[in-house]
Formats: sequence, structure tokens, C-alpha cells
Amino acid sequence: MADKRFSEFDVVTTMEDTDIFALSRAGVSKQISGAAINLGNAIVRGPLSFTYATPNLDTGVEFYTPAVGEVLLNAFFMVDTAFSGGSNLALATIGTFVGTTAGFWSSGESGYVPLMYAYYTIGAGYRYMGYGNQFALASNGSAYDGYPHGAPGVFDDVNPLKLVVTQTALKDGTPIDATQGEARLWIVTAFPQAF
Repeated sequence: MADKRFSEFDVVTTMEDTDIFALSRAGVSKQISGAAINLGNAIVRGPLSFTYATPNLDTGVEFYTPAVGEVLLNAFFMVDTAFSGGSNLALATIGTFVGTTAGFWSSGESGYVPLMYAYYTIGAGYRYMGYGNQFALASNGSAYDGYPHGAPGVFDDVNPLKLVVTQTALKDGTPIDATQGEARLWIVTAFPQAF
């Protein structure tokens, strides 16, 4: 949904098709319909389910449009079926890809989440991913590849986030040639609460 202006409210954003909110310059939300947004609280968005055969993985699959001022706290993948077959390279990243082919997991031409490994379990009822699956919680700002990553960060423009999966982890990179693979993506965002 494109931004619109309503008197003192600067940003209009949707959480779902029926839930619309306005966010003022002062950080006050106005519920237009649906459930109210809690400023300052993290919102886990997803999952975006995708497979090795999802169209446009190499050029970018749009999955969420953030509002100006929204904070990206984290993002993570869960690989349910390892991406395998062909070259056995399926490297994922997310980003806006405006003016760059590198995503938020990238630093120059490095940085990715390998989708060639399925999740781990600890006992019964808990799954997690290794191999640099998420990027915000590493104390040194790095994940699997040792490069810095792009969260937390603040969105300064309304550009859709895209998922890219290629053999190079770059948008428009070599398409994957896997013959199987299923995964899910979540992001964690928040709208700042004024001091």
C-alpha cells in the first residue's frame, strides 16, 4: 500500500489486508481497523514459505514493505528440507536491492545463509538453524561467513524487502539448480517508542 497523509499522521502501513495503522511523527499509532500496534514491541513477521522451485528467487521475491522509521531487528530462516541436487549451492539473503546486488547478509560480494543444511533439534519440540542463519544476535556483528551484517537497522524509504536465493547470494546471480528444498523465512521488526 502506498503511503498516504492524514493530517498529523505521516505513515500509513498495513499489517494484514484488513489491519491498517497510521503512525504519527511523535510515534503515536492510530488504529484505523484491526488490532492496535504496540509501539516499541518486536513483531515477528512470517513465515514466508518457499521451495527450490519458487519463481524469481534469483531476481528477488517481494515479501514485505516496511514503513519509514520501522526498525529491522533480525531475520532468520528455517530449512525444512535441505536444498540439494545440481551444484548443491543455494545461498540466501534478503534486502531491498536498491542500487546494489548485495543483501543485508552481505558485505560486498560475501555473506549468505546456506540453505543446503536442514534444521537441528534439541530434544523434542524445538528446532533451530545453525550456519549463520540469523544476523542480529552475533556479539561481533558477524555470522557464518565472518562478515558484518545489516541488522539492527532503520528503514529510511519505502522499498519492498525481497528474498534472493542464488548460487552466489547476489541478486541476478547464477540461479540455483537444486532438485529439492523447502524453507521458511521470518523477520523481526518494531516501530520505535519515543523516550
